[in-house]
Amino acid sequence: MSFLFKHPKLYKTKMNILNRINDTDDITQEVRNKNVIIFGSGFTNYNFTRKVTKKTVGVDISKEFIEEANKTKLQNESFFVEDITKRLDLPSKSFDICLIPFVLHHIREENHIHVIEEATRLAKQRIIIYDHIRNSNILKSTVQMIYWKIADGGLKYRTEKEWYFLLDGRKYVTKRYGAMFGNIIKIVIKTDKKCGRF
Repeated sequence: MSFLFKHPKLYKTKMNILNRINDTDDITQEVRNKNVIIFGSGFTNYNFTRKVTKKTVGVDISKEFIEEANKTKLQNESFFVEDITKRLDLPSKSFDICLIPFVLHHIREENHIHVIEEATRLAKQRIIIYDHIRNSNILKSTVQMIYWKIADGGLKYRTEKEWYFLLDGRKYVTKRYGAMFGNIIKIVIKTDKKCGRF
């Protein structure tokens, strides 16, 4: 795991820079007036205007990140130290959206399905996942893996095929972008047939 996880402000700076470089899309309109839970919320590191949600609950395993988040939380926000690889003590369908921003690659692979199932249990409308995607070209993949080993410290970086295998049987759409060979994937999973268009 990257040393940056012990330094929330430095991590947030890194993420802000990478979001600009990678042109990560703003999801303010998607979360406006919604109840949102963020798995791996970090230190208020997300790509939407914080005040527009009806309610935001952030959960993260990092005590340091949650302490920092609680110092600057807005009235509509609350943050808790929680392990998302376990069932959370929250009622089913108590949020509209579950956001999972650049978290799954830091979690052991055998827990990925549980995390998505728990997000499905909690989200009435959709799950939005942002994560890295490993290039299928061996040379590009090698460059990515060297960079990620130095700067990120994740456990599992999936290829496009591996992402599709993980999501098998779910209704979802994807978008790829990123400065390093299209290294970012956005996945939107519908959790309710009645929630309309993506």
